[in-house]
Amino acid sequence: FAMNYNHPYSEMSRQYFVTTPIVPTVSGKAIEVPVTGNVLLEKGDVLFKIDPIPYQNKVASLKARLKAEGSL
Repeated sequence: FAMNYNHPYSEMSRQYFVTTPIVPTVSGKAIEVPVTGNVLLEKGDVLFKIDPIPYQNKVASLKARLKAEGSL
């Protein structure tokens, strides 16, 4: 199983590829994927953009709550 996951192969092919799984640390709806396949990426390249609205709404809600409690 590990060979299939990290190093895809086929009995019909002689090519060997190393892959890197990409797992985000936050959840959300991807609204944009500004990369194309089979292109070398550099550190810091944007792989996908997640919809910021739910996070912005949460921040606004927490700020309103703090303001209502007199903490802000």
